[in-house]
Formats: sequence, C-alpha cells, structure tokens
Amino acid sequence: MLCYDVTEAMRLQEFKDEAHSHLLELSKAAGGKDFLLDEFMKKAVEILGSFLQVDRVGCIC
Repeated sequence: MLCYDVTEAMRLQEFKDEAHSHLLELSKAAGGKDFLLDEFMKKAVEILGSFLQVDRVGCIC
C-alpha cells in the first residue's frame, strides 16, 4: 500500500513555481539591453538569498 503525503507534494510544487518565477526574473535581467554584470550579480544574490532564506553565507534567517 502506498502512502502519499499531499502536503509534501504541495510544498514541492510551491518551491518549483517560486524557483521558476525567480529564474524568469533573472533571465529577463540578463537579456535586457541595459545589462550590467555587477547589477545582475547583486540581483541574483538578493533573489537567491531571500528564496533560500539566507542573509549572508552560513546565516539562516
């Protein structure tokens, strides 16, 4: 008999959806005509840090 945790599946789907939206945001930033690597890197760190709930290396918010 299989036991399927719906809550876990919902969390995974939320994670996938949020990750996709962040990836899309970064892709748009990289593809823009005013692309600056430093600004892109700042945005990537900001997005990934908030997404992973980390404010700096090794520190969980």
